Amino acid sequence: MTFRITERTDLSLADLVNLYKRGSCVIKTPHVGNAYPNNLAVAHLGLPLLLVDHTIGIKDKNFHPHMLIARGASQPVADPQKLTANSKITNVPNLFAERFKFGASLSKAHTQSLRDACPNSLIETSSEHTRRLANEMLPYLEVLTKYLPGSWNRLVSAGGEVIKRFAHRPWSEIQNAGVLGLSDNSAGWIIPNAWNILADGVFGYLHSGCATIYTLSGPDMIRYYPKLLKDIQHGYEALRTQLWTHLPEDLELVMVPVADMRFVTTQSRASKLDALVESYLRLDSFKRLSGQRIAQAPSDKRSAFINELATERNAFRLALIDAIRDCPEIFYRIEDASYLSQYDLLLGEHLYVHPWAIEAPLKDIMNAMRILEQFHSSV
Repeated sequence: MTFRITERTDLSLADLVNLYKRGSCVIKTPHVGNAYPNNLAVAHLGLPLLLVDHTIGIKDKNFHPHMLIARGASQPVADPQKLTANSKITNVPNLFAERFKFGASLSKAHTQSLRDACPNSLIETSSEHTRRLANEMLPYLEVLTKYLPGSWNRLVSAGGEVIKRFAHRPWSEIQNAGVLGLSDNSAGWIIPNAWNILADGVFGYLHSGCATIYTLSGPDMIRYYPKLLKDIQHGYEALRTQLWTHLPEDLELVMVPVADMRFVTTQSRASKLDALVESYLRLDSFKRLSGQRIAQAPSDKRSAFINELATERNAFRLALIDAIRDCPEIFYRIEDASYLSQYDLLLGEHLYVHPWAIEAPLKDIMNAMRILEQFHSSV
């Protein structure tokens, strides 16, 4: 009996959309806050988002939930020390004052904004998800607590203060204080991260019947899940023997890294992104064919031919550098809180996702961004 997590980069976003349309369980789990471009692209293509809301603004350098990001600038709207699920608006911004009313829920403001900007996607917060599946989630948590009692280590107050603490009388203590999201209570224990990853697989199978679940990872989960894998696998064994004996012996969670899928901009900037992708693909094709062309050249003319190819290659490189200068937005640093977000779309911008980036395998996307970053660093 095993719960396997495998990484795949041979799939494209188009492949994942087709899998989803054919009934497979495909999901992305970003955070509540300001969605950066690859999350907008995934939602734009119609894949569902499960927004994690048990984050803290000051620690979330990717989604900056305590901020409003629009038009390349950010403005504080809430206390960065509070848990996002419990946080209230404390500062009404200049833009979207009607969405960020004083004292209103920060999580609801961000989530509804993303739903309005990306109507093709089913979007749910982790608290909403937990509450919707309460009848299944309660026994799920009880069994895991029995076998892995030391996993509970964060408690949140109704005001949003997160307290680091271990449960001493595990299940009874958890029940007494409540679980965040299981009821309308805004206080309670925060479900451990390992159990959320396990839940993606287990509930994905229970609701789809598919023993292979696809989850799209941002820059972080792909790095930290190996540390949690042992607890995840022990938890799965406990669930299969103690609760749901019809769970498959082998359940696979396929993790697809999409953080490098940055070929996204606004419709008004589409020509700039088109030029960048075309320049990159021309250079890439040239490099792949150069070896063949050199091998086919007559030996007495090979040296001159190599020099000729070097001149040609330099022209391709200069064209790519110019294209990079003209399309700097794909080189955003998420920690800078200045990227294209759902709020730009609500201000009237339209999203443009380059067709090549939708159809190409993620490994090609990742390789392209690695090369483009090298060029960008020299611009």
